[in-house]
Amino acid sequence: MKKKTKVQIALLVILMIALVVVKYNMPKPIRWDKTYESKDKIPYGCSGLFSVLKDVFPTGTISINRYSYYRYFENKNSTGNAIIIITDKFSPDTTDRKALLDHVSSGNLLFIAANDLGEKMCNILNISLKFSGYGIYPFAKGNTPVNFTDTNLRHQAKFSAENTGYYVDSINTSTTEILASGPGGEPYFIKVRYGSGFVYLNLIPEVFTNYHFVYLKNDSFATTCLSYLPENSHVIWDEYYKPYSSVYQTPQRYILSTPALRAAYILLMISLLIYIVFTAKRKQRIVPVITQLRNTSLDFVETVGRLYFHQQNHRDIALKRFNYLTEWIRTNRGLNTAHINDEFYNALSARTGMEKDRLVLLFQTAAIISDRNSINEKTLVEFNSLIEEFYNNVKKI
Repeated sequence: MKKKTKVQIALLVILMIALVVVKYNMPKPIRWDKTYESKDKIPYGCSGLFSVLKDVFPTGTISINRYSYYRYFENKNSTGNAIIIITDKFSPDTTDRKALLDHVSSGNLLFIAANDLGEKMCNILNISLKFSGYGIYPFAKGNTPVNFTDTNLRHQAKFSAENTGYYVDSINTSTTEILASGPGGEPYFIKVRYGSGFVYLNLIPEVFTNYHFVYLKNDSFATTCLSYLPENSHVIWDEYYKPYSSVYQTPQRYILSTPALRAAYILLMISLLIYIVFTAKRKQRIVPVITQLRNTSLDFVETVGRLYFHQQNHRDIALKRFNYLTEWIRTNRGLNTAHINDEFYNALSARTGMEKDRLVLLFQTAAIISDRNSINEKTLVEFNSLIEEFYNNVKKI
């Protein structure tokens, strides 16, 4: 390798190393993703709130759930639980929604902080939401206060933002209590009785994030919202319904939770079932075995031969053999066998190739057998040899 080439490679390597070092030491850009996860220290993570949960629930316990609730509550029937779900949009599928609400109905608490709840969940809780047209922005200063309806709490916590996304538009006053609202009375925090338990719905999940909890000093509002839950609750912090938390969701559950994928999955299952049914039917159909037709002529001859052999009727066999022979002569050589004379022998010898004297012996032997009442086996064999000799000569022509 030339020296110049080595220098160029060395400079290229040094340049790449320098680029990696500079890239590594560059300040990382701030992530504004709304993850709401307990471990995230980014503006819209919830590490700040999660770190003080033990202070909010001094006599309670804290645990984290990373799985679907139908799976989490399987074979469990406990009370005293308070589930805290903080996410962007909370819209569980039918299985999880039933598991959660059944758990609440048995005397537990569900705290949901989300910008949107989903139509089905709203219908079950007998409430409706309305979009105000704005959302909470990172650097919003604004002048829209959200405060508690309880006069004993109004001086303790206050949250202001430019505007919020959704607010509660209608409620069932017999089962629902408004806990916090905006300046126009728009409910942003409500409490809904469901069975023997309660569902707390907060439509400002951003207030529980690091940016509002730590930077904007709205920690009192967030902790006061959570103070509606008993101090001795067994808190179940949700990490399953976070916007970016799909790692703990099984592929099949993700497919079934997405309408388009669910339709495709069902179509695939139906197609597979149809294929299995028709394929199994084709494979199970018994194909009849067609036995090759046997040539029974030989069997017939053998049977007839045994019959004559047991009866010892040699004369009858000899005459039948001779009758077949004369029929063959009439059919294949065109000779009249009614008149046996010298002219017949000459014509037959010419047309078969058999010597005249052998033909004479054949027909004379047949006449002798015809005149007798019976013959022995030796005579039959000799007569049959003459007939076979006749056919062998015919084959040679």
